[in-house]
Amino acid sequence: MVSVSNMGMSKRGPIIEGRDQLLLEFTDGSVCMSEGQKLSYSTQIHLVCSRGASAMGPRFQFNQNCTAIFLWDTKAACAIQTVKNDNCAVVDPVSGFKYNLQLLASKEGYKTTGNGKDFMLNICEDAPGCGPGMGGCELENSHPVSPVGVEKTLKYSTDGVLQLTYKGVLDGPT
Repeated sequence: MVSVSNMGMSKRGPIIEGRDQLLLEFTDGSVCMSEGQKLSYSTQIHLVCSRGASAMGPRFQFNQNCTAIFLWDTKAACAIQTVKNDNCAVVDPVSGFKYNLQLLASKEGYKTTGNGKDFMLNICEDAPGCGPGMGGCELENSHPVSPVGVEKTLKYSTDGVLQLTYKGVLDGPT
């Protein structure tokens, strides 16, 4: 049995081999003799996207010229997907889970403070007191200023980011 103390060191980040396929390379490991040549051990781990797979570790494939080759089926190699919707629900394309923000709509809206200013907003509905078709506004002395339109986009990406964006008319001077 051969014992190798160093199978290589990472010198750069992952290499994209193709869609949903990455390569991790580790080079300049311990000295290795192959067919009379003095080489150094290296390791290649081929990551292949497997969206539905349970967690499994890398599988040894073979050793060629002092390079150990592994294959690893993992969702970590899957390209990030983003789903976009203009209503207030979106489905995760991987898990099928439905995020429905409509349940957060409130008749009273949500009042909050930030940067020394007061704001009124609502989720997926008009913000009360901000005017028709407005998803939110800044409040000065309880009066609405700087309204934000209720034109909304809900995005979900498979890296776990859920983002609701409101868009209004661009105020050129400010």
